[in-house]
Amino acid sequence: MRPAVINLLSIIVFIFFTGFEAVSGQIIKTDVTVKLEKLYQEKRAELQGFDRNIKHYIESQRWTDGQIPFEINLKIEIVIDRVRPSFEDVYSAQMFVASQSTGYKKMDREWRYAYQNNQPLIFDQNIFNSFTSLFDYYIYIIIGELLDRYNLHGGEEYFVKSLEIARMGQADKYNRWWDRREEYVLNYLRESHKLFREMTFAYDAAMYWYVDNNEEETKFAAGAVIELLENVADNPIEKDFLKDFFSSEYSNLAALFSADTSQYSILLKIDTNHTEYYKIFLLKK
Repeated sequence: MRPAVINLLSIIVFIFFTGFEAVSGQIIKTDVTVKLEKLYQEKRAELQGFDRNIKHYIESQRWTDGQIPFEINLKIEIVIDRVRPSFEDVYSAQMFVASQSTGYKKMDREWRYAYQNNQPLIFDQNIFNSFTSLFDYYIYIIIGELLDRYNLHGGEEYFVKSLEIARMGQADKYNRWWDRREEYVLNYLRESHKLFREMTFAYDAAMYWYVDNNEEETKFAAGAVIELLENVADNPIEKDFLKDFFSSEYSNLAALFSADTSQYSILLKIDTNHTEYYKIFLLKK
């Protein structure tokens, strides 16, 4: 059995028996911004308060079947480019979605949906809606990423939910880009991606020990993380996931690995985009 696997199994035992303080009920707090400047004045006036409707839709749903470790912070920014009036107004927009809870960031540039002012926003995961289903799609991905960090491959169910939405979207008359969204979420479900998911799981356990100032356990867990990182970096298919992970976590990674020269050297080799930061961090330490 490889050392990283031994370490990872130890981390799993730790998480299983230690558990975590969970919250139930409302789990998502949302900051929504809607930019209407590109629309004509009458439509801008009609859509005043649109952001509050979206916020209420997201925060009033129960997104998981059970409990989740802690509250998810979600930031959504929507830029509405144009509207085509008809018996149902059809909008073209872009949406940026991010969550500090996992470091997730994504710009969705091709969103077309039907919406009538003051229509009720109803959550039903079995029915596709060209407007609300895009929120559902990204929220399930973010929940999947979060649960992957607390249970090994624990987010699988939510990546599948997101995939189902993408497939329903392709059968809708406003199906633009839903094939690409299917391809995007399938990346989370690839067999080859499981190693990356194991790495993020081990990483969160290592950061727990680091914050707890337990040097022995931190070194033990960090050894699993660096070995998994090396293996992930050897797979070119994972380069985008790895780039996003480093972009979000590089400062924490510097702190985590700085106590071990060999681990820090590997980090410098793998994450070349933050080489200067890592070198300066070590000099200041």
